[in-house]
Amino acid sequence: MRASTFAVIMTVALGSLVATGYLIHWAFPLTQVEPLRITLELSTLLVVAFVVYKAISTVIRTTILRARGTEGEARMLVGLWKFIVVFILLLIILDRYFQLGNIGAIIGAFGGMFLGWSLQQ
Repeated sequence: MRASTFAVIMTVALGSLVATGYLIHWAFPLTQVEPLRITLELSTLLVVAFVVYKAISTVIRTTILRARGTEGEARMLVGLWKFIVVFILLLIILDRYFQLGNIGAIIGAFGGMFLGWSLQQ
């Protein structure tokens, strides 16, 4: 993908992000149409995730290639980054729409249990 095409895509994504944020927080404060609000919030979340994924994956790829890494290494790290973004996006959606207030405690407990298991002798 050319740099100019990438810049246009990122500008459009950022513009739609700003427009959606404006609509959610300032244009619809008195209208509590719940399906419309949920759709706008979900679309904003997906646009933000896409913009962050594309920007950081480009940084990862160029950093690996400038450090004389191979294309396979860059692809592997970008794949890991994609998994992390999808996992965090899934957690945010579950927490936002299903009111999972204790999701941090659950992840912390699992992480502590996993760390304890891996460090035992």
